[in-house]
Parts: sequence; structure tokens; C-alpha cells
Amino acid sequence: MNHLYTTILIGFALLLPLCSQAQFTFNQDCDNAISLCNGRYVFPYAFAGQGQANDLDSVETCLPAGETNSSWYKLKFSSSGFLAFTITPLNSTDFNFALFNITGQSCTSIRDSANLLRRCSYAATLGVATGMNSTSTDTVATVSGESFLQWLAVDSGDVLALMVSRTSLNSSGFILDFDGTTATMVVDEPLQVEEAFTAICTDNLLTEVYFNQPIDSNSFSSDFSELVMIDNTGDTLTISGIDFDSVPNKLFIATQKPAYVIDSVQLFYHTGSDGNTIGAACSSQYIAAGSYPFSSLFNYIGTGGFAVSNAGSFHSFQSLANNVPFVTWYVDGALAVRQQASVPFNKNIQVNQSYRICMVAELGCNKDSTCQTVTYLGVGVEEVAADMVQLYPNPATDIVTISTPTTAERIEVIDMKGQLLFSEVPTTNQHLLNTSLLPNGICIVRVSTNQGVAHKKLVVAH
Repeated sequence: MNHLYTTILIGFALLLPLCSQAQFTFNQDCDNAISLCNGRYVFPYAFAGQGQANDLDSVETCLPAGETNSSWYKLKFSSSGFLAFTITPLNSTDFNFALFNITGQSCTSIRDSANLLRRCSYAATLGVATGMNSTSTDTVATVSGESFLQWLAVDSGDVLALMVSRTSLNSSGFILDFDGTTATMVVDEPLQVEEAFTAICTDNLLTEVYFNQPIDSNSFSSDFSELVMIDNTGDTLTISGIDFDSVPNKLFIATQKPAYVIDSVQLFYHTGSDGNTIGAACSSQYIAAGSYPFSSLFNYIGTGGFAVSNAGSFHSFQSLANNVPFVTWYVDGALAVRQQASVPFNKNIQVNQSYRICMVAELGCNKDSTCQTVTYLGVGVEEVAADMVQLYPNPATDIVTISTPTTAERIEVIDMKGQLLFSEVPTTNQHLLNTSLLPNGICIVRVSTNQGVAHKKLVVAH
């Protein structure tokens, strides 16, 4: 068996300032798109923001806000045929997409010209799958358009860039399934480590590795012989286990910690063309790994804890830490949800009932948590200056104007079950909210200002 051995040096000092950025901006830029093959990919957690740059900032597409809460994927073809796929939300979320042909070009070409755009979908229906198939005829879909577009003919050697985005801040992700694609997709890029960090634990070292393409359990032998970890003294460390994350290109490696002091480790890994190396991930369908213990993730609450606000019949709990990618919420000791820290956690609670709310996160092996006892006293207790906010028209069909004396800090729309439907930062005190994306019925508009929080009832009637 012929192998190419590749080495990466991992310093412990790199972990603290970089781990949050590496986890959650990795493929949010077209330049760092993850290469995919035919198959089915599960992304349980959705992204927020646009990564390091807004790739669609100067390009006109069917997406009103351009690149929003996005992730990028590269598709290369080794045979001619048609590209089809389905994006299925894991929750009541609306996912959009834009597909570009960058054959012989780079992502910079997307930013310079809209001529590379091949398909664009903004068919805004919460919780409904979207994509491309063999029966649809449209190539562009706006708000009221069809959920599926016409599939795309591709040739051998074509390279496409797929951007998937979402309008809401729901933290749930999606399934990307290429069932229906008749062309063969390949990943011919050399396997490379993009980022790697190591945390020092009580009994072992935990290394978090990001590759430039998907990996799965079929890529490793039972004794992990494809991986070698060597410390800075030259000794080989014993690998005690590997663990897969919901991000397809991410791997955790646990190694036994030596009794003596070390300050860095080197990771050696095989690449090859057979089915027993981490270079052969695309030889079989990839399905993302399931849930793993929270202790496997590099998180850190930091300072600040979380804030609590009252709206309608529920409370909203928001992490105030700046460097937390994900948090886990507990209510009265019971696990409630694990989600992105940037997304509020909304909980239905009873009047005059007290609840113990805890937020938990970890950095390597160092657990950090904060708790508050919350008592809901009824609607309006925490209302501030509600009469300062005006909504018109109300009921609204497509657009509602939200008028405030000064520019609000944030505007959110919440349904009567306490679920966050929409969130954005206004730029003027006469903010136009697109209600065509919202379901019919009654919802709550929460307006955060520098004087407090106001809640107004809004009726949506399309």
C-alpha cells in the first residue's frame, strides 16, 4: 500500500483566540467552500452571518439581502449529466440558494459579475423543501415562486459553487441530498488540514481537526493506523479514539497525555486511493454523525452570562458572551435545547411560576456555566415605552412600517408559541418589515431600543 504522509504542527497556544472563528466561518466564504460528492449530507446546525466577506455584496441575484446566514459548497463533475438536489429544513426554516458556474474561474469572478449565476431561489415558505429537479421549468424563484427549479445540465470538468442561505435566525440546519443527479461528482483536491487545535485535559489531549473535504468512519481502520500523533519530545502518543461531528469535514482525536510536560504535538496522516485511508471519503455516501457529548466541543461562556426578556406568554433567553459558538440550555435541570449562542432561546412558561434556567458551555475540558432563577409575573411587566412604537398597516399583507422615535437596536418577530420567526438590525427609525415571509395570523413584534423593550401585536393577512 502506497501512502503519502502529511504533517501538521499543532500548538496549544493557538486554541483560545482562534477556535470559535475556525468552527463557524470555515465554509461561509466561497473561497473556503467544502467539496462534496454524490450522496446525502446532514448539517444539523445552521450558520449565521456571511463569514469573512459577503461574496454577493456587489452581485444582483433573486435574493433581496444577498448572502445571508450562508454556507458554500463546491461541486466538480467527472461525467456529463444533470445536477439535481433537495434542501430539506430540519425545522420551520426557509432556506434559499444561488448556484454559480465557476469552471476555469475563481470565487472572485462571482463577486465581479452576475453572468455566472445559473439558478436562484427565494421561494419563501417556512419548513418547505427547495432545490432542483427534472420536472420543474423555472430557473429563478422569488417569494411567491415554486419551491423547485429546473435541474442543470453539466459537462465533465464543470465546477459549480452552491450558496445556501436562510432568512430567519432559527439555529436548525438542513439535509442536502443529491438524489436525482445523473452526473458524477468528484473531489480531486488533495486532502488537507485547514485548521487544528488541541486542548489539554486531565487524562488525555483532545484535538479538533478541520479537513478541506468530508470524512466519515469508512475512512479509518479500527486501530486508527492512518493517524500518528507525536509530541515535541519525539515520542509517539497513543490514540485512544476518534469522534465525528455534525460538520462533515470535522474530526476529534483523543490521545493519551504523557506524564511529562509537552507544549505541542504533530499530526501525521495518510492519504491514498484505497478504501482504508482518510483520502477515500467520497467512495461511499456520507451521512453526518449523530449527537456527541457536549464535552467534545470547544466552547467557552466567558463573562456576561445571559439576559432575560419577557414577551407574551414566554421568556426569551439570550447569551451575552462574545466568543460562544453554541450553548446548551437547561430548564429546572432538564436539557431544553442546544443551539447557536447568537439565537435567542424562547420558552413557554406559566404565570407566577419560577424556573431555574442554566446555560452551559466548555472550552476543551474546562466547563463553565451560569444560571438564573426566573419568575414570570404576567404580560407587560417588563414592557418599556410600548406606545413609542407604531406599526402600520396592521393587519399587514406584504410590508409593515415600524416607526420608532430613534433607530431601534433590534427588531424581532415571534409567533404565539414563542418561536423566533425573524430578526434584524434596522438602519433607520422608519423600518420596513417584509411580512410576506411570515405565516398568516397573530404574532408579536419585539422592538429593542436604548430605552427598553417594547412588544406590539401584529396581524398578518396575506
